[in-house]
Amino acid sequence: MATIWQDINYEFRRGNAIVRLAMANIAIFVLVNLISVPIYLSGIPYHFYVEFLEEWLYLPSSPMKLLIRPWTLFSYMFIHATFWHLLFNMLILYWFGRITNDLIHNSKIIPLYLLGGIAGAAMFIISFNVFPVFSGRGSVPLVGASASVIGILLSAATLNPKGHIRLILIGAVELQYVALALVFLDILSIPLTNPGGHFAHLGGAFMGWFYIFQLRRGRDLGMPFIRTARFLQNPFARKETPRKKRSPKMVYKKTHEGGFVSDSSNSGSSSYDSFSRSFAQRYRNMTQEECVDAILDKISEQGYENLSEEEKAFLHNSSKKK
Repeated sequence: MATIWQDINYEFRRGNAIVRLAMANIAIFVLVNLISVPIYLSGIPYHFYVEFLEEWLYLPSSPMKLLIRPWTLFSYMFIHATFWHLLFNMLILYWFGRITNDLIHNSKIIPLYLLGGIAGAAMFIISFNVFPVFSGRGSVPLVGASASVIGILLSAATLNPKGHIRLILIGAVELQYVALALVFLDILSIPLTNPGGHFAHLGGAFMGWFYIFQLRRGRDLGMPFIRTARFLQNPFARKETPRKKRSPKMVYKKTHEGGFVSDSSNSGSSSYDSFSRSFAQRYRNMTQEECVDAILDKISEQGYENLSEEEKAFLHNSSKKK
């Protein structure tokens, strides 16, 4: 048992943000259901436990209830009502989260997840308090990571719209068409079932697109979350003006194939794979990590489709090593 816990702890610490989010959702689902076992055995009616969760951990549609339960703005996006609800969300998070995580920095994934959930919550609450069809229903709860996950999906489609994902019985489909299909399905499903959930999906989808739209213009909407996380990790750290360090000059040797490879003895960094002359000239003054950051910045500004084939290959190889 100790070894299993150590393995889980190791994967959580070394894994990327997508792994951590998936593990957090699964752990909370297991915990919520484990607590229900002694409640059932004690003879307490199970619906009392469900009502307690809905009252104190699910997101209420009533703004007044939200004011006295502000934590539900975050707790709802990590709780799932059923196993199939959890499984479907985690599969989408894994499939599309890997694409997003390859194209933007790992530190931006969790803020994007939280922002998608907050946007979904806002759309849910606004819709239930604006449209006449919902009047007289009282406070309706919302639960699940769907809005956050849809935000991750739309961010992947915005970063790389021409990228492909293979769907069962359909084959390879471009990400932009997958995203558009899901958005239209949510709109068409509003009158049929779970209208609040579909409004939340649309809010998360908008934030997934808007986050990348702003990121390409140099504005990171998730920076408040990043700063808060840094403060909580070390609240007593002094603020110091960062000094710009000169990057060690990268020296390239010509290979037998006509490409170039970095000389790690002079640069102090790990050696690269073979590159063309143009690639070597563009990135010769950068370390491998700085080269990855430069390519990610180019994606944020111009989109993944504007990368050269060598830049795509370099980014893919670096993500595998990471």
